[in-house]
Amino acid sequence: MPHSTRKHKLLNLALLFMLTACTTPPLADVTASPSALVAGAPIGSVSNPIMLAVPAALPADIAPLAQEIANQLSALTGLSIVPLEVADERELVAALGDGRVHIAWLSPLAYLYAREKNFADIGFATTRGGQDKQAVQFMVNANAAARGEFKTYYDELTASNFSDAIHALAQFANKRPCWTDVHSATGYVAPLGVLAENGIPVKTGAFMQTETDLLRSLYLDPAGGVCQFGASYFDARPRLVAEHEDVSQKVSIVWVSPPTVPFDALVFASSVPQELRLPILSALNALNQSENGRAMLNSIYHTEAFKFADDSLFADLRHLVDSSGLLLFDLLR
Repeated sequence: MPHSTRKHKLLNLALLFMLTACTTPPLADVTASPSALVAGAPIGSVSNPIMLAVPAALPADIAPLAQEIANQLSALTGLSIVPLEVADERELVAALGDGRVHIAWLSPLAYLYAREKNFADIGFATTRGGQDKQAVQFMVNANAAARGEFKTYYDELTASNFSDAIHALAQFANKRPCWTDVHSATGYVAPLGVLAENGIPVKTGAFMQTETDLLRSLYLDPAGGVCQFGASYFDARPRLVAEHEDVSQKVSIVWVSPPTVPFDALVFASSVPQELRLPILSALNALNQSENGRAMLNSIYHTEAFKFADDSLFADLRHLVDSSGLLLFDLLR
């Protein structure tokens, strides 16, 4: 592509971006070294393409979409962009660090780890329902609350707390929680961090693996034989409505945090030159403006919309991870 033509195309993409952005058990630590460009081949050329990470083992009807996304991004940017399957978060973070992957979607905890290692920089934050962060809630069985074993400090009519965290959650001291899984920011790491920063020790928790199983445990166990309280993202209870339509009456919310946990982040490997990032972001944004493009991105990355973001979006979650005493690498899937 002639230099003047490519420059003109990148300028158009930059303008497009500005016009559309407002609508939109533990193992050893990972070590990696910065990537080196292929000699004589600039990044983004056919012989040194930009690698777009996609989850491994996609369903047969979804897998071809990864190539189509890469093709459309290549057409929009004039860069060579190629999809690459990556098995799990640990491999993905390592690949960002050593230059085998250049663009990826990372879970909040994986992003924090990659950023800590200086492997990646955020480009876009995923949003859902127009929000870029989600709150976490602490719950108990309503019968246990009726017996006076726990007190709720959340008013569902006004969707507000009427006590601060330390007073609302002190009743969980030395009680047994239910968490979702060890990799969950909303169902384990953030709520554990909230408890820890308020000096509230709890017993070793039971990991239920999913929000539905956690809610089911609270719903079916008014005596607290398995767990005496639980935590999840706000409001997870509708997940159990098909099975137990009265779940909102039988599982009570005790307290809700402020919006604290971001959704997934679209990141660039630190090795990607700054001048290539804007056209790629612009192309992703343009792709997401079309119904077909948005559907493809959602099918692979479970993303609804984007917004431009910087690392400050993750400050609250980073603080809660630090408070929890957990190690980020151990939390990667």
